[in-house]
Amino acid sequence: MDKKKAAAATMAGMIAASGAAIDGAFDSPSDILRNDQPEPVVQPAAIDDGSTDTGDQDQEKSKKSGAKQGTLQEKILELPLAVRVIFVVPLWAIGHVAVMGGELLFTALSPLLDGFLSFLTLALIMFIVFVLGVKLMFPDIPLRRIINRHTIKGVLIAAAVVFAADFVLPLAWPEYTRWKFVGLGAMSLLAVGGLALRFGHKEEKRRAREAEAEIARREAEEGELLYVSSMGQSFTMKRPKK
Repeated sequence: MDKKKAAAATMAGMIAASGAAIDGAFDSPSDILRNDQPEPVVQPAAIDDGSTDTGDQDQEKSKKSGAKQGTLQEKILELPLAVRVIFVVPLWAIGHVAVMGGELLFTALSPLLDGFLSFLTLALIMFIVFVLGVKLMFPDIPLRRIINRHTIKGVLIAAAVVFAADFVLPLAWPEYTRWKFVGLGAMSLLAVGGLALRFGHKEEKRRAREAEAEIARREAEEGELLYVSSMGQSFTMKRPKK
């Protein structure tokens, strides 16, 4: 069943593409049904003067000239009138509808596409600033620890909030449009700063845990033992050397 659907979709795509090509070659069905025939392309005969290179060049030039003149429009007009009426005109209609529908869809979605691109640009700038800020706080931290799905998700959420606020604020405060770039920059810096501080707090806690684990490991290697008495008191003592 899936193969049939895929074949049907492929066939529909081929028909739409063919119709779009025919629509680009003809402005109206009347141009397809006109009876004038294109003049045949006369290719000059190659003269063999004993030079193989010259003959090959002439043949290549003749082929290129014939390919340029044999356009899609000329090829279609060479078809019988009945074939053009039965097959070419319906294909032109399908292609014309597809092209017009694509133009209308693009016109309708153009504001959404512009907004989406603006959001992606804002998110990218905020993420770059976030990475630079974290590197300033922790110069020795590797990038793979900064760039992960959690930080990307956090920056996207923050960018969405900033983008929504930038869209809503002019409706509630008309004077915001005068300070749009300042406001957008300030909100972005606050959001990125909050993310960077949160990341830094987690990184400090992680490093503290690693330091405690390292101290415990070294104490164990040096022979220090930790004891807990029945009263709940803890103390350490050196392991006797043999």
